[in-house]
Amino acid sequence: MCQYHAAVFLDDQSLQLLYLEDMVGSESASASRVRNHRANQKLLKEKEQATLQCNATVTEGNTTEISGNPEIENSEKEEKKPKKEGEPEIEEIPSYFDDPVVNSMFFSYLEYRKEKGKEVKGKAIGYCIDKLESLSNSPVEQVAIIKQTIQNGWTDFFPLKGEKVSRSNVSSWLEREKIKSTGGVFGD
Repeated sequence: MCQYHAAVFLDDQSLQLLYLEDMVGSESASASRVRNHRANQKLLKEKEQATLQCNATVTEGNTTEISGNPEIENSEKEEKKPKKEGEPEIEEIPSYFDDPVVNSMFFSYLEYRKEKGKEVKGKAIGYCIDKLESLSNSPVEQVAIIKQTIQNGWTDFFPLKGEKVSRSNVSSWLEREKIKSTGGVFGD
């Protein structure tokens, strides 16, 4: 069953993409999230550089607080919360992509890199996201690129080899989804 409801089959056997106008020319949430993450990283680096440049002893009366990004300050406060006794430790799982399938495959890629002894951390994750998005904006192709990378034992993303994910592949997938959603019966 199709869980996204992003496409509709019309009576004349054509397919209508429902949210296409909303997506064209707009920034995706993942691109916005990555942009904010980079801005936060830059701010942290600038604060760190400012701290490293001063060799003098600072007294309490001479300190000034640099106002920064509220997201960074809030995350620092959250990290300092003391854990109550018996409370299980919950690890927040980041979301790198809006599409849950692409996000899941990207986590598989990160785990694959870790198993190969070439773990991706910090800024390198952002670079991997940039590389994947530079190769394709299509979630279907992004999944295919990640699968290709893992299947070939690569550590970096490359354009799809051979045939790109064609519309007929997507159409056959959508056709299978339609069959599943109708219980195997087509309506005329």
